[in-house]
Amino acid sequence: MKTRYHTWNHDGRPLASTPITALTLSVQPPALAPPRTRAPGKQDRWTQVSQIMAAAHRTWQAKEIAHALGITGRKPFNSLNTQLGYWTRAGRLTRTAPSTYKITLPETLTATPSP
Repeated sequence: MKTRYHTWNHDGRPLASTPITALTLSVQPPALAPPRTRAPGKQDRWTQVSQIMAAAHRTWQAKEIAHALGITGRKPFNSLNTQLGYWTRAGRLTRTAPSTYKITLPETLTATPSP
């Protein structure tokens, strides 16, 4: 009698189950990622955005910030919007309207003295 599974055991596996009697584990530390290097003189995005927004202390629309940074294209603009939302949740920016932000200056971050 020929079955439709006549070719399944070409790799020599046993026909019956084999009980596992022991396991050997070796744990190794994860490989460290190489340090990120930035081109000389290039600033990170937060430094650029904070300098732009602090120079003229007003509300900024995301498209104005993108234009000031030279960002064009849908994907880079969406990435900037995501980053602006992250900075808003972290307290670095204040969202004043949809897609409109204001920088949180250090004097507004300090707590008022307790009486």
